[in-house]
Amino acid sequence: MLRRSLPLSLLLALAPACHHRAPAPASARTRTSPTGVPVQFKSAPEGATIVVDREEVGVTPATVRVEPGKHWILLRKPGYAPNLGQVSIEPHLRTRYEVGLTPGK
Repeated sequence: MLRRSLPLSLLLALAPACHHRAPAPASARTRTSPTGVPVQFKSAPEGATIVVDREEVGVTPATVRVEPGKHWILLRKPGYAPNLGQVSIEPHLRTRYEVGLTPGK
């Protein structure tokens, strides 16, 4: 699993777009699929919204199937700073994405 942090200015620029964008129709979704690789998402505290490539896919803790490749992951929860990172999903490998959220905006 590869995870990289971004500068706060870029995080703030991307986070509102993720928050306000309407979900894509089911036929247009390509990042998550029933045939993708299982990715286990956890956060401390639990209950953070999981966004994969601008698509809300669940709430932590959760296991979501994601297509192999590089993806942007955003975890957000009211009262905590959003966490944005990039992960590389490898075919046939179960991946864990765990984050400790920081109290803040």
